[in-house]
Amino acid sequence: MQVGENRDESMKRKRPPTGRRRQRLHALALWVLSLTPLACGDNGVIFFQTNFGIVGSDATCNNGGGQFPLQQQNGLLVVVILGGTSSIVLANGAPGRCSDVRAGVHVSVNGRNEGGQIQAGEVRLLQS
Repeated sequence: MQVGENRDESMKRKRPPTGRRRQRLHALALWVLSLTPLACGDNGVIFFQTNFGIVGSDATCNNGGGQFPLQQQNGLLVVVILGGTSSIVLANGAPGRCSDVRAGVHVSVNGRNEGGQIQAGEVRLLQS
């Protein structure tokens, strides 16, 4: 307590935030945590991102995987790699296959960027 300050004023400052201020602090904390990358091992960092765009050509499929070019909204063309654990979801919500990824279809791709390619975790077809 400082000189000239009464006890009630000093107690008000030490109380935990309530109401609207608490909500703002909570939202700020969640925002900061959302910017924190997921750590992997001692030196690795993995960023997961969602990309939206149009499939440039039919997917090239092989045993348990494949790949296709994705024309992103900003005009950038990237290669999407489908691995054995990648899932494809059709526009109606049903599970899909690599062969369902066709040229001209709008998609969202959730995955990680590795060397200019996207390693897909999930590909959602937004239109059939």
